[in-house]
Amino acid sequence: MDPMTSLMIITFASLVGAIGQTIIYLKTVSPEKLKTLQGEVRDYFSQLEAAKKSSDKKLLKQLEKKKKYMDSLQGELSSATMKQSLLSMVFALLIFYGLYSFFKPGQEVAFLSTYFLTPDGIQTLDFILWYALSSLFFSLLVRKIMRVS
Repeated sequence: MDPMTSLMIITFASLVGAIGQTIIYLKTVSPEKLKTLQGEVRDYFSQLEAAKKSSDKKLLKQLEKKKKYMDSLQGELSSATMKQSLLSMVFALLIFYGLYSFFKPGQEVAFLSTYFLTPDGIQTLDFILWYALSSLFFSLLVRKIMRVS
């Protein structure tokens, strides 16, 4: 396969991957709800830590009553992030499965000029490294465009 075509296929796959990962994040986890839940859990634990340091038995008793509720919030948080992580992983594996059908591991598809790092001045990248580099770029770009933090 022509090197430029290989490069474009992998770059396009990384763009699709970045868009897909962002959409999976937005559809599986409501960012506002996630921030609210994380804030509640964080506040609870900071209050609990402060109550333990000050040995405030009244506050500790109040916080002990909220423990069951906080455990349910932590479970909800874990469930949401686990669901998002599993869907993202399956999506990424499907992309890599498609790329493995086109390319062999170790096949050089991109070249970087590295005159200061290597004696010959050229660093070759196989499709996995090029996918990783371009997906980092595209994920930042897509998240900025879609206003996802």
